[in-house]
Amino acid sequence: MRGSLKNVAGSLTLTVFSILFQLFFSCSTPAPVLETPLDLSDSSGQSPREGGIADEIRRLVEQGSPPSLLRALDLIRSRDLGQSEFGRVMNAAAATLMRRLYPEISVDLPTVDLPLTHPYSRILKDAENGAYTPASASSSDYLELVLPFIAFLNETRSERLVSAVPELNRASEINQSSVLDPYFRGIIAERSGDYELAMRHYSSAYSRSADCYPAALGMARVYTELGNDQESIQLLTD
Repeated sequence: MRGSLKNVAGSLTLTVFSILFQLFFSCSTPAPVLETPLDLSDSSGQSPREGGIADEIRRLVEQGSPPSLLRALDLIRSRDLGQSEFGRVMNAAAATLMRRLYPEISVDLPTVDLPLTHPYSRILKDAENGAYTPASASSSDYLELVLPFIAFLNETRSERLVSAVPELNRASEINQSSVLDPYFRGIIAERSGDYELAMRHYSSAYSRSADCYPAALGMARVYTELGNDQESIQLLTD
């Protein structure tokens, strides 16, 4: 009976969220881009200063939900920042997160064109090859702490997964609004068999943004593992 209910939950998972999100993102009109003043670092106009549009784009990428990532990409495109180092690396981070975390959402993403020397470039390249690149012990950059986990999205060995916990814990102290670090910690807990901890982390991510549907799917799986099959089905059908 339990196996049958797991299959039902899995089927509902793919069907409900795939249909809802594809309908939403294919039929809805993108939110208009607000006219935030663009502050340039020099007369060449190649790199925006911290404090203006750059901070807004970074905040949106760090938040990590589908709407925030797509909004960041739209700002980069509409402000012609895609050729600057900042725009290229933020395009890459946002596009990679969309593609790896939210593959059910059908949307055109920019081509990843990473700068050669930016710290995120190595992290993203290594992650795509399954190599985890830990941040330096002194790093206070949220994305440096969470982006390496992309390498572990398909990892099942708990001894490898737990190596990311210190960085994710540090990330959680820097940013209390992102879905990324609680969702990633939920993955670690679930695959390590700590289902109650996994539920807390997934619930935290989902409470920060209901658009983070992978967190809801994680909660549904954990409900089933804990014997709460009805809660699992209800979560996916509400």
